[in-house]
Amino acid sequence: MKKTNGNNQLAIHMLIAMIAGIIVGLLFMTIRENIGADSSTWTTINNLLFQDITAVGGESSIGLFYLGGQLFIRALQLIIVPMVFSSVMAISEINEASTLGRVSIKTIGWFMLTSLIALVFAGIIALTCFHAGMFNVTIEGITGSAGTTASNPLQVILNIVPSNIGSTFSVNHAVLGVVFIAVVVGLSINTLHMGKESTIYRLCDEISKIIVVFLNFVVKKFGPAAIFMLLCRTFATYGIDYLKPAFTYFVLCTLLLLAYLFVGYPLFMAFFCKLSPIRFIKKIFKVIVFGFSTSSSAATLPLNLDTNTKELGVDHQIASFVLPLGMTIN
Repeated sequence: MKKTNGNNQLAIHMLIAMIAGIIVGLLFMTIRENIGADSSTWTTINNLLFQDITAVGGESSIGLFYLGGQLFIRALQLIIVPMVFSSVMAISEINEASTLGRVSIKTIGWFMLTSLIALVFAGIIALTCFHAGMFNVTIEGITGSAGTTASNPLQVILNIVPSNIGSTFSVNHAVLGVVFIAVVVGLSINTLHMGKESTIYRLCDEISKIIVVFLNFVVKKFGPAAIFMLLCRTFATYGIDYLKPAFTYFVLCTLLLLAYLFVGYPLFMAFFCKLSPIRFIKKIFKVIVFGFSTSSSAATLPLNLDTNTKELGVDHQIASFVLPLGMTIN
Protein backbone atom coordinates (compact mmCIF):
# COMPACT_ATOMS: atom_id res chain seq x y z
CA MET A 1 0.00 0.00 0.00
CA LYS A 2 2.82 2.41 0.82
CA LYS A 3 4.42 1.74 -2.54
CA THR A 4 1.14 2.36 -4.38
CA ASN A 5 0.57 5.59 -2.49
CA GLY A 6 4.13 6.64 -3.25
CA ASN A 7 3.64 6.00 -6.96
CA ASN A 8 0.37 7.93 -6.90
CA GLN A 9 2.09 10.82 -5.18
CA LEU A 10 4.84 10.78 -7.80
CA ALA A 11 2.24 10.94 -10.60
CA ILE A 12 0.50 13.84 -8.85
CA HIS A 13 3.78 15.69 -8.35
CA MET A 14 4.65 15.19 -12.03
CA LEU A 15 1.24 16.49 -13.10
CA ILE A 16 1.58 19.53 -10.86
CA ALA A 17 5.08 20.14 -12.23
CA MET A 18 3.79 19.86 -15.80
CA ILE A 19 0.95 22.32 -15.25
CA ALA A 20 3.21 24.71 -13.33
CA GLY A 21 5.87 24.49 -16.04
CA ILE A 22 3.35 25.37 -18.76
CA ILE A 23 1.90 28.28 -16.77
CA VAL A 24 5.26 29.75 -15.80
CA GLY A 25 6.54 29.21 -19.35
CA LEU A 26 3.57 31.11 -20.75
CA LEU A 27 4.23 33.92 -18.26
CA PHE A 28 7.81 34.16 -19.45
CA MET A 29 6.56 34.10 -23.03
CA THR A 30 4.27 37.04 -22.24
CA ILE A 31 7.16 38.94 -20.66
CA ARG A 32 9.27 38.24 -23.74
CA GLU A 33 6.58 39.55 -26.07
CA ASN A 34 6.05 42.71 -23.99
CA ILE A 35 9.67 43.72 -23.49
CA GLY A 36 10.96 42.36 -26.80
CA ALA A 37 13.10 39.34 -27.54
CA ASP A 38 16.07 41.60 -28.41
CA SER A 39 15.92 43.68 -25.24
CA SER A 40 18.77 43.55 -22.74
CA THR A 41 16.38 42.49 -19.98
CA TRP A 42 15.14 39.43 -21.86
CA THR A 43 18.67 38.60 -22.98
CA THR A 44 19.75 38.54 -19.33
CA ILE A 45 16.78 36.34 -18.33
CA ASN A 46 17.36 34.01 -21.26
CA ASN A 47 21.09 33.68 -20.57
CA LEU A 48 20.42 32.98 -16.92
CA LEU A 49 17.58 30.45 -17.30
CA PHE A 50 16.87 29.15 -20.79
CA GLN A 51 19.86 29.47 -23.10
CA ASP A 52 21.22 26.31 -24.70
CA ILE A 53 24.82 26.51 -23.48
CA THR A 54 25.99 24.17 -26.26
CA ALA A 55 24.63 26.41 -29.03
CA VAL A 56 26.46 29.23 -30.76
CA GLY A 57 26.23 32.31 -28.55
CA GLY A 58 25.78 30.33 -25.36
CA GLU A 59 29.42 30.26 -24.36
CA SER A 60 28.98 32.72 -21.49
CA SER A 61 25.42 31.72 -20.49
CA ILE A 62 24.31 29.80 -17.42
CA GLY A 63 21.04 28.33 -18.69
CA LEU A 64 19.85 26.88 -15.38
CA PHE A 65 16.65 25.36 -16.77
CA TYR A 66 18.47 23.97 -19.78
CA LEU A 67 21.14 22.44 -17.55
CA GLY A 68 18.63 20.91 -15.15
CA GLY A 69 16.48 19.40 -17.89
CA GLN A 70 19.37 18.04 -19.91
CA LEU A 71 21.15 16.53 -16.89
CA PHE A 72 17.96 14.69 -16.01
CA ILE A 73 17.39 13.37 -19.55
CA ARG A 74 21.03 12.33 -19.90
CA ALA A 75 20.91 10.50 -16.58
CA LEU A 76 17.99 8.43 -17.91
CA GLN A 77 19.55 7.90 -21.32
CA LEU A 78 22.67 6.65 -19.56
CA ILE A 79 20.95 3.44 -18.47
CA ILE A 80 19.07 2.64 -21.69
CA VAL A 81 21.63 0.28 -23.23
CA PRO A 82 22.51 -1.68 -20.05
CA MET A 83 18.82 -1.81 -19.10
CA VAL A 84 17.79 -3.23 -22.47
CA PHE A 85 20.68 -5.69 -22.54
CA SER A 86 19.83 -6.91 -19.06
CA SER A 87 16.68 -8.35 -20.68
CA VAL A 88 19.01 -11.25 -21.54
CA MET A 89 18.24 -12.42 -18.01
CA ALA A 90 14.55 -12.73 -18.91
CA ILE A 91 15.09 -14.16 -22.38
CA SER A 92 17.36 -16.91 -21.05
CA GLU A 93 14.49 -18.12 -18.87
CA ILE A 94 12.35 -18.88 -21.92
CA ASN A 95 12.76 -22.59 -22.44
CA GLU A 96 11.83 -22.81 -26.10
CA ALA A 97 12.67 -20.68 -29.11
CA SER A 98 9.10 -21.29 -30.33
CA THR A 99 7.81 -19.39 -27.28
CA LEU A 100 9.97 -16.41 -28.16
CA GLY A 101 8.76 -16.70 -31.74
CA ARG A 102 5.11 -16.54 -30.67
CA VAL A 103 5.81 -13.51 -28.48
CA SER A 104 7.62 -11.80 -31.37
CA ILE A 105 4.81 -12.45 -33.87
CA LYS A 106 2.14 -11.23 -31.46
CA THR A 107 4.18 -8.14 -30.60
CA ILE A 108 4.78 -7.10 -34.20
CA GLY A 109 1.17 -7.93 -35.08
CA TRP A 110 -0.19 -5.69 -32.35
CA PHE A 111 2.25 -2.92 -33.27
CA MET A 112 1.04 -3.05 -36.88
CA LEU A 113 -2.64 -3.09 -35.86
CA THR A 114 -2.46 -0.19 -33.41
CA SER A 115 -0.28 1.83 -35.81
CA LEU A 116 -2.68 1.20 -38.70
CA ILE A 117 -5.68 2.31 -36.67
CA ALA A 118 -3.79 5.41 -35.51
CA LEU A 119 -2.79 6.28 -39.09
CA VAL A 120 -6.32 5.88 -40.44
CA PHE A 121 -7.81 7.87 -37.55
CA ALA A 122 -5.28 10.71 -37.83
CA GLY A 123 -5.36 10.72 -41.64
CA ILE A 124 -9.14 11.10 -41.84
CA ILE A 125 -9.23 13.96 -39.32
CA ALA A 126 -6.18 15.72 -40.78
CA LEU A 127 -7.41 15.55 -44.38
CA THR A 128 -10.83 16.80 -43.34
CA CYS A 129 -9.30 19.77 -41.53
CA PHE A 130 -6.90 20.44 -44.42
CA HIS A 131 -9.68 20.59 -47.00
CA ALA A 132 -11.64 22.84 -44.64
CA GLY A 133 -8.79 25.35 -44.89
CA MET A 134 -7.68 25.12 -41.27
CA PHE A 135 -4.00 24.89 -42.24
CA ASN A 136 -3.98 27.81 -44.67
CA VAL A 137 -1.53 30.21 -43.02
CA THR A 138 0.91 32.78 -44.34
CA ILE A 139 4.21 33.23 -42.54
CA GLU A 140 6.22 36.29 -43.51
CA GLY A 141 9.94 35.86 -43.96
CA ILE A 142 9.84 32.07 -44.14
CA THR A 143 10.26 30.16 -47.39
CA GLY A 144 9.48 26.54 -48.09
CA SER A 145 12.18 23.94 -48.37
CA ALA A 146 12.37 20.56 -49.99
CA GLY A 147 11.67 17.58 -47.78
CA THR A 148 13.88 14.57 -47.33
CA THR A 149 13.44 11.42 -49.37
CA ALA A 150 11.68 8.67 -47.47
CA SER A 151 13.75 5.60 -46.69
CA ASN A 152 12.66 2.06 -47.39
CA PRO A 153 10.69 0.80 -44.35
CA LEU A 154 12.40 -2.59 -44.75
CA GLN A 155 15.54 -0.93 -43.38
CA VAL A 156 14.03 -1.48 -39.94
CA ILE A 157 14.47 -5.22 -40.50
CA LEU A 158 18.04 -4.69 -41.69
CA ASN A 159 18.87 -2.62 -38.62
CA ILE A 160 17.84 -5.46 -36.31
CA VAL A 161 21.14 -7.26 -36.95
CA PRO A 162 24.07 -4.95 -36.15
CA SER A 163 27.35 -5.13 -38.00
CA ASN A 164 29.47 -4.00 -35.05
CA ILE A 165 28.80 -4.84 -31.43
CA GLY A 166 30.93 -1.98 -30.14
CA SER A 167 29.10 0.73 -32.07
CA THR A 168 25.75 -0.80 -31.13
CA PHE A 169 26.46 -0.46 -27.42
CA SER A 170 27.89 3.04 -27.78
CA VAL A 171 24.69 4.76 -28.96
CA ASN A 172 21.11 4.87 -27.69
CA HIS A 173 19.37 4.82 -31.06
CA ALA A 174 20.50 1.28 -31.92
CA VAL A 175 18.11 -0.33 -29.44
CA LEU A 176 16.96 -2.92 -31.98
CA GLY A 177 20.53 -4.16 -32.29
CA VAL A 178 20.91 -4.32 -28.51
CA VAL A 179 17.68 -6.34 -28.27
CA PHE A 180 18.94 -8.73 -30.96
CA ILE A 181 22.24 -9.28 -29.18
CA ALA A 182 20.43 -9.80 -25.87
CA VAL A 183 18.12 -12.38 -27.43
CA VAL A 184 21.01 -14.25 -29.07
CA VAL A 185 23.02 -14.34 -25.84
CA GLY A 186 19.97 -15.33 -23.79
CA LEU A 187 18.96 -18.17 -26.06
CA SER A 188 22.57 -19.35 -26.25
CA ILE A 189 22.73 -19.48 -22.46
CA ASN A 190 19.54 -21.51 -22.52
CA THR A 191 20.86 -23.89 -25.19
CA LEU A 192 24.07 -24.45 -23.24
CA HIS A 193 22.03 -25.09 -20.07
CA MET A 194 24.19 -22.58 -18.22
CA GLY A 195 21.15 -21.34 -16.29
CA LYS A 196 21.14 -18.79 -13.50
CA GLU A 197 24.55 -19.90 -12.28
CA SER A 198 26.31 -18.49 -15.33
CA THR A 199 28.51 -15.45 -14.81
CA ILE A 200 26.77 -13.38 -17.47
CA TYR A 201 23.35 -14.15 -16.02
CA ARG A 202 24.40 -13.07 -12.54
CA LEU A 203 26.07 -9.99 -14.00
CA CYS A 204 22.86 -9.00 -15.81
CA ASP A 205 20.87 -9.65 -12.65
CA GLU A 206 23.11 -7.33 -10.63
CA ILE A 207 23.05 -4.68 -13.37
CA SER A 208 19.27 -4.83 -13.37
CA LYS A 209 19.12 -4.28 -9.61
CA ILE A 210 21.55 -1.34 -9.83
CA ILE A 211 19.44 0.21 -12.60
CA VAL A 212 16.28 -0.05 -10.48
CA VAL A 213 17.96 1.77 -7.58
CA PHE A 214 19.39 4.44 -9.89
CA LEU A 215 16.07 4.90 -11.72
CA ASN A 216 14.04 5.26 -8.52
CA PHE A 217 16.48 7.81 -7.15
CA VAL A 218 16.63 9.95 -10.30
CA VAL A 219 12.91 9.90 -11.10
CA LYS A 220 11.57 10.34 -7.57
CA LYS A 221 14.11 12.93 -6.44
CA PHE A 222 14.49 14.99 -9.60
CA GLY A 223 11.61 14.03 -11.92
CA PRO A 224 9.04 16.71 -11.02
CA ALA A 225 11.64 19.51 -10.92
CA ALA A 226 13.09 18.42 -14.27
CA ILE A 227 9.63 18.26 -15.87
CA PHE A 228 8.93 21.79 -14.63
CA MET A 229 12.19 23.12 -16.09
CA LEU A 230 11.79 21.32 -19.43
CA LEU A 231 8.26 22.55 -20.08
CA CYS A 232 8.88 26.03 -18.76
CA ARG A 233 11.86 26.44 -21.06
CA THR A 234 9.96 25.04 -24.05
CA PHE A 235 7.15 27.58 -23.77
CA ALA A 236 9.35 30.48 -22.70
CA THR A 237 11.76 30.24 -25.65
CA TYR A 238 9.09 30.12 -28.37
CA GLY A 239 7.57 33.48 -29.28
CA ILE A 240 3.91 33.95 -30.14
CA ASP A 241 4.88 34.69 -33.75
CA TYR A 242 6.16 31.12 -34.00
CA LEU A 243 3.19 29.56 -32.24
CA LYS A 244 0.36 31.36 -34.05
CA PRO A 245 0.85 29.68 -37.46
CA ALA A 246 1.21 26.29 -35.80
CA PHE A 247 -1.62 26.79 -33.30
CA THR A 248 -4.23 24.85 -35.28
CA TYR A 249 -1.79 22.01 -35.89
CA PHE A 250 -0.72 22.00 -32.24
CA VAL A 251 -4.28 21.89 -30.89
CA LEU A 252 -5.46 19.30 -33.41
CA CYS A 253 -2.42 17.07 -32.90
CA THR A 254 -2.72 17.27 -29.12
CA LEU A 255 -6.45 16.47 -29.16
CA LEU A 256 -5.94 13.48 -31.45
CA LEU A 257 -3.09 12.16 -29.32
CA LEU A 258 -5.17 12.54 -26.16
CA ALA A 259 -8.15 10.84 -27.81
CA TYR A 260 -6.05 7.87 -28.90
CA LEU A 261 -4.28 7.73 -25.57
CA PHE A 262 -7.26 8.07 -23.24
CA VAL A 263 -9.87 6.38 -25.45
CA GLY A 264 -8.09 4.16 -27.98
CA TYR A 265 -5.57 2.37 -25.77
CA PRO A 266 -7.96 1.88 -22.82
CA LEU A 267 -10.45 0.25 -25.23
CA PHE A 268 -7.70 -2.13 -26.38
CA MET A 269 -6.98 -2.89 -22.73
CA ALA A 270 -10.65 -3.50 -21.95
CA PHE A 271 -11.50 -5.72 -24.93
CA PHE A 272 -8.29 -7.68 -25.43
CA CYS A 273 -6.57 -7.67 -22.03
CA LYS A 274 -9.65 -7.58 -19.81
CA LEU A 275 -8.06 -4.73 -17.87
CA SER A 276 -10.06 -1.85 -16.44
CA PRO A 277 -9.40 1.28 -18.56
CA ILE A 278 -9.54 3.45 -15.45
CA ARG A 279 -6.96 1.29 -13.67
CA PHE A 280 -4.77 1.31 -16.76
CA ILE A 281 -4.83 5.11 -17.02
CA LYS A 282 -4.12 5.54 -13.31
CA LYS A 283 -1.12 3.24 -13.43
CA ILE A 284 0.34 4.56 -16.67
CA PHE A 285 -0.42 8.23 -16.01
CA LYS A 286 3.02 9.21 -14.74
CA VAL A 287 4.57 7.58 -17.82
CA ILE A 288 2.23 9.70 -19.98
CA VAL A 289 3.19 12.91 -18.18
CA PHE A 290 6.86 12.00 -18.29
CA GLY A 291 6.80 11.24 -22.01
CA PHE A 292 4.92 14.45 -22.79
CA SER A 293 7.34 16.52 -20.74
CA THR A 294 10.58 15.07 -22.09
CA SER A 295 9.44 14.37 -25.68
CA SER A 296 11.71 11.34 -25.56
CA SER A 297 10.56 7.75 -25.76
CA ALA A 298 14.11 6.68 -24.92
CA ALA A 299 14.20 8.71 -21.71
CA THR A 300 10.74 7.38 -20.79
CA LEU A 301 11.65 3.72 -21.34
CA PRO A 302 13.12 3.04 -17.86
CA LEU A 303 10.05 4.42 -16.08
CA ASN A 304 7.78 2.62 -18.55
CA LEU A 305 9.47 -0.71 -17.86
CA ASP A 306 9.28 -0.21 -14.12
CA THR A 307 5.59 0.76 -14.23
CA ASN A 308 4.55 -2.12 -16.47
CA THR A 309 6.28 -4.83 -14.47
CA LYS A 310 5.66 -3.59 -10.94
CA GLU A 311 2.26 -1.89 -11.21
CA LEU A 312 0.48 -3.39 -14.21
CA GLY A 313 1.71 -6.91 -13.54
CA VAL A 314 3.30 -7.48 -16.95
CA ASP A 315 5.73 -10.38 -16.92
CA HIS A 316 9.31 -9.13 -16.91
CA GLN A 317 10.21 -11.44 -19.81
CA ILE A 318 7.50 -9.89 -21.94
CA ALA A 319 8.04 -6.27 -20.89
CA SER A 320 11.82 -6.38 -21.35
CA PHE A 321 11.34 -7.65 -24.90
CA VAL A 322 8.25 -5.72 -26.04
CA LEU A 323 8.86 -2.23 -24.65
CA PRO A 324 12.33 -1.62 -26.17
CA LEU A 325 10.93 -2.77 -29.52
CA GLY A 326 7.96 -0.47 -29.09
CA MET A 327 10.25 2.45 -28.31
CA THR A 328 12.07 1.86 -31.60
CA ILE A 329 9.60 0.64 -34.22
CA ASN A 330 6.20 1.59 -32.82
